[in-house]
Amino acid sequence: MTALWQSDLQRRVFGVILLLAVCVGFGALWLRERAERVDRTVGVIIDYTAIKELAQLTGQPPASVLSALRQAGVWGVALDEMTVEQAARAGLLLLLDGEEAGPALQLMGLGVQAINPAGRYLVWWPQHSPSWLAHALRLHIAPYARTLIDQDGLLVWEIKAGLPHTAAAGQPVAADNLGEVGLGFADDDIRIIRQAQLVVVPRFRHTPTITEEQVRWRLAQIESDVANEIPIVFSGERVAGHPDLTQVWIEGMRAQNRPIAQIEFSNQLGNAQVAAALAPNVLRLHAVTDGEMAKIPPQTAVERWARAVRERNIRLLYVRPLPPENPALASTMADGLNLLSAATLWQRNLAYVEEITRTLESAGYSLGAPAPFQPLNFPWQLWPLLAAAATVGAWWLCLHFVTLPAWLGYMGVGAGFLSFTVLYMRGQVVLARQVFALLAAIVFPTLGILAINRRGVKSNQEILTAYLLATGYSLIGALLVVGLLADVRFMQKVSQFAGVKLAHIAPPALVFLAVVLMPLPLTWDKGENSVVARIKQVWRQRVPVPYLTLTAFLGLAGVIYLLRTGNQGLLVPAWEQRARELLEAWLVARPRTKEFLIGHPLLVTALDQLHQGNKTLARWLLIGASIGQLSLVNTFSHIHTPLWISALRTGLGLLLGFVLGWLVFRPLMKWVVRFCCARQDNVTAKDG
Repeated sequence: MTALWQSDLQRRVFGVILLLAVCVGFGALWLRERAERVDRTVGVIIDYTAIKELAQLTGQPPASVLSALRQAGVWGVALDEMTVEQAARAGLLLLLDGEEAGPALQLMGLGVQAINPAGRYLVWWPQHSPSWLAHALRLHIAPYARTLIDQDGLLVWEIKAGLPHTAAAGQPVAADNLGEVGLGFADDDIRIIRQAQLVVVPRFRHTPTITEEQVRWRLAQIESDVANEIPIVFSGERVAGHPDLTQVWIEGMRAQNRPIAQIEFSNQLGNAQVAAALAPNVLRLHAVTDGEMAKIPPQTAVERWARAVRERNIRLLYVRPLPPENPALASTMADGLNLLSAATLWQRNLAYVEEITRTLESAGYSLGAPAPFQPLNFPWQLWPLLAAAATVGAWWLCLHFVTLPAWLGYMGVGAGFLSFTVLYMRGQVVLARQVFALLAAIVFPTLGILAINRRGVKSNQEILTAYLLATGYSLIGALLVVGLLADVRFMQKVSQFAGVKLAHIAPPALVFLAVVLMPLPLTWDKGENSVVARIKQVWRQRVPVPYLTLTAFLGLAGVIYLLRTGNQGLLVPAWEQRARELLEAWLVARPRTKEFLIGHPLLVTALDQLHQGNKTLARWLLIGASIGQLSLVNTFSHIHTPLWISALRTGLGLLLGFVLGWLVFRPLMKWVVRFCCARQDNVTAKDG
């Protein structure tokens, strides 16, 4: 032990550093839990375009539909900008192609005009148009239009065909993009929404013609003392005008103290940049797309909304109504005939929204205006201590493999402390915390596995002790990760834990390396126990073909295991998804599969084999057991997940994993060992 720790003094010094870091980690836990407990208001917003379609299908005025939804718990209405094409469909203006403009203008008594077949023509009446529309047309279209007719209060603008452009913003308005140009929000729509006592949530779309002046006009259109804290939702594939006008949006939203809605699972260009600049003034939003709404059962959708709020700290729900083709409404369809009545369509949709809000309230959330998480105010001076503690773990891990002089440990830990401080002072705050959080997530689960292998198991009672010891190491790593990432930006997923794939592959790889190189630690001196000699010995070993086959199989399993990590991994099979849903229904917080079905049962089995004296088999099993420990730390690296969910998920995984390992894996492995030993004895007897 003295050789491993190099000196009692170093062991005490590093132990104190780790103990202090653990205390700091508990402090970070308390700050996060308090922030999550305070901010439990969820805003349910409804899509206005979809509501107008629903109102038309059910024969009701939009105002009546909105009033009923407000009583059901809806807080706001997402209002899209009106485009030129939509304004034409609403009868606010005429939009004519070159081929139809000539006859149309003649029918209007405007005579024969010289018409450009490749152009488009916009006809409108300034004196009879709403003031917002008149202003919007002059701002967006007039600079690119030629006035063809101006008589008796009627204007006809010609917009010529344009040349191809690649700019993200500021492109000229031309015939091919005229219909897509956004004009801001219609006063009538705003009035209807506000009369229903609902909040207007602005939803801006990208068009390549948008300019800096137009962005500022949009921000001015929504500015008011009562509406400045309402979030902006950007629609489409990018923030309007990104990247050219992103900074204009940031400055304007910051001046209005207006949050951005960060759309979950969206790759909207520019959204992350705006969120990072405005943080912590960010609200996470979950939405179900139109395509999904056509297929998803309502109860599944309700569970999805609740899960997003409960497990990922979502505070904005962007809800769309159930369309007539939804499976829940298919029961009213018979032999291809649509028997769906307007009353049924409305009742089903109202019941759907009521079920969403009822589920949230029963889970302890309130409905209304959501607020961004408040800053945790975690003292930055404590982060270098956490970085030093992660480096202490790395030093101890090195000592498991090779003996090193004590002074090198002091230098390494000091370098960890100083490197974090330097990165912080240079403005690389997020990077510094991500690097050392990743180090802690790799080191401590590995340390726990190697520690129980070195310690051994002498009785059945010690199996539980060793199980808890390995878990304790991993929980220390989790505390360091939580402390290093104690920031509202990580809670909002504006920033996040980096290196997920590496954190999943490094601990099993390090345990595998330890198994191959045992006995450890090695030395740098010449001799049989030196690093060079051991590597040469391993390299020259002959590997039987069955072992190579098994290695290939395990390699394939490892690839699948890696591909299943993260949000963009392999698709989950339907049967597994159903099993997850059942576990979630029974246990509230579903334990992670790789913990309670793989890693933890294998750890129990490995410990039992250590007790039985089968050290070689036990060590190979510990490679798989490390998956459960690294997954435990990874659970707490999801900072956007509420702490109580992570804690419950971890506790359930540990409990179920131990029970499954003790009752199923352990007896099964004993039977396999006896079977293999009996077969080997028979072969030996025949050879004799």
